Amino acid sequence: MSKRVLVINFGSTSSKFAIYKDGLEERKGAVDYSREELEEFSGINDQIPLRYESVISFLNENNCSLEDFDAMIGRAGGTAPICGVYEINERMVDKLLNHSKVRHVANLCGVIAFELAKRTGIPAYISSFAEDSMLAETKISGLPQIRRKSEGHMENWYAVSRKVCKKIGKKYEESNLIVAHMGGGTTIGLHMGGKIVDVIGDTEGAFGPERSGGLPLHGYLDMVLQGGYSEEELLLMMRGKGGLYAYTGTTDARAVEREIANGNKEWEIVYRAMALQEAKAIASLAATAKGNIDGIALSGGLSRSKMFVGWIRKYTEFIAPVYIFPGEFEMEAMAMSVWDAMEGKAPIHEYTKEIDDRD
Repeated sequence: MSKRVLVINFGSTSSKFAIYKDGLEERKGAVDYSREELEEFSGINDQIPLRYESVISFLNENNCSLEDFDAMIGRAGGTAPICGVYEINERMVDKLLNHSKVRHVANLCGVIAFELAKRTGIPAYISSFAEDSMLAETKISGLPQIRRKSEGHMENWYAVSRKVCKKIGKKYEESNLIVAHMGGGTTIGLHMGGKIVDVIGDTEGAFGPERSGGLPLHGYLDMVLQGGYSEEELLLMMRGKGGLYAYTGTTDARAVEREIANGNKEWEIVYRAMALQEAKAIASLAATAKGNIDGIALSGGLSRSKMFVGWIRKYTEFIAPVYIFPGEFEMEAMAMSVWDAMEGKAPIHEYTKEIDDRD
């Protein structure tokens, strides 16, 4: 009997959806929001009505009802570290709404999926790929109070890494890959022998369209200690109003490239700097693998830019062949994982107090 799954994926400036039937994509859609729309909300949780309505609109546009689905799956947000498929419960919802260390709208995927599931009795899941397999030495930050964590666009890495392996004709478990997701922020993972052994997160590496990346600590500390900025303003400088937006007033790479074509040299320098920082982060992960890299994969929204990926390719192709996978593949990865669970090929876990207390 056929099974259908609704996939819910909230990003910084968009809501994306997909319908999968028997493990294959049937249709998908997205709603994009302007920065002005999102600035009306003081916090992530305030976006719940907007994001909820986007789900209903997608279903209506595709002549679907919730009862048409056998399961729903949302993008994993800031739960305690977990790996695998988990059925969403009240404990998880409370974590995502009130106690998460991650300030990202992805937290609302599980919250809204749970509410929709309660209306119909259909099970709702999240799928997390956040297994901590970093090497002991890659967890060291430079201060014992701060530990580097295995954080990034795990769903996208999962799908893209498998796509690279198909191209190079090697099994994932036998490959050494560097996979970059370049969206509103950039995260890069080093995959070695079937494990993610090192990462560069969006607060320590390259700046992105809306994120500051790793900042010179002296400069940032001076800015904080001098006062004049609220905690919320400081956080927005890191995520939301940092990076490309801070220099140009836009997060739209297409708008930046139009300006460059019109002769805006200042914006070109900033844009080139963003590509150079991406390349330097990739090269630093190659060092962890002692240069033994089978392939470099670039994905996410920025990977659609021939100009931007062209610069990165020139900086990094001395390390390994560079493969481009334009767009995001989080929903494909989520659908693959929940399909396996529904087919009994992988377990479905419970989010318990013991798991929650790990965080």
